[in-house]
Amino acid sequence: MRKSIVALIVCFCVGLLTSFMHAEEWKSPDGLFSFILPEGFVRDQELPRDQYQLQHWTSEEFSCLLTAGKAEIPKNITQFQLSAFVEGTLQQFVDEQGKPLPDIKTIHSGSGKTKEGFHYYEAMASARIPELDLPVSVYQYAVLVNGTVYKLIFTSYDALPLEIPEIKNCIATINIHATPRRPSWFDGNDNKTAAERLGEGMGRLAFFCLLIAGIIYMISRSRRPKTRHSGQEDMPFEN
Repeated sequence: MRKSIVALIVCFCVGLLTSFMHAEEWKSPDGLFSFILPEGFVRDQELPRDQYQLQHWTSEEFSCLLTAGKAEIPKNITQFQLSAFVEGTLQQFVDEQGKPLPDIKTIHSGSGKTKEGFHYYEAMASARIPELDLPVSVYQYAVLVNGTVYKLIFTSYDALPLEIPEIKNCIATINIHATPRRPSWFDGNDNKTAAERLGEGMGRLAFFCLLIAGIIYMISRSRRPKTRHSGQEDMPFEN
């Protein structure tokens, strides 16, 4: 009996150690924003990055692209309007001529405060890319930290991002290594219009990721078997 208990404890400890060894934490260059990478995502150094993008990760298993981004904002703006952030997210679903993609819809949105006291916003939307005949969904998480917006963007083709357990676990590990600054006497409430514009701008930052992810998906789909998910179609959005 004792041997069985010891064996179970050893197996449990080995499992925890293995999970810990495979869990990779990524932290922003300034050290203020961090999260645990979802299992199956690998850093991609070859993908180009714009001025707001810090790092890309790709996953052939989930046909998904993860991008971490950062943008500076006026320090007196400590909140967005969720509706503006969602609208900005929807505005990214356009073709090269700026025409909206078909079947655009908001699937999920929300806002609140992190355990450290900073405001965060999230939105998930989907559409269809006619040129590639592909459905696409994007989940964005943005948090305002003392004049800086940090973002995580998941662009997926096999499933809605928040329906993938590895991605949900990743979002749950987000951590802010800062303390909210004290409100200034000069922080007025007259920045509503600026906050709305800024919220939409933060939502639109993912468009570049959307195009890149389409190319990644087409390449990864041609290399992997069609029966990755038993009992599921390769395109769950299709009717």
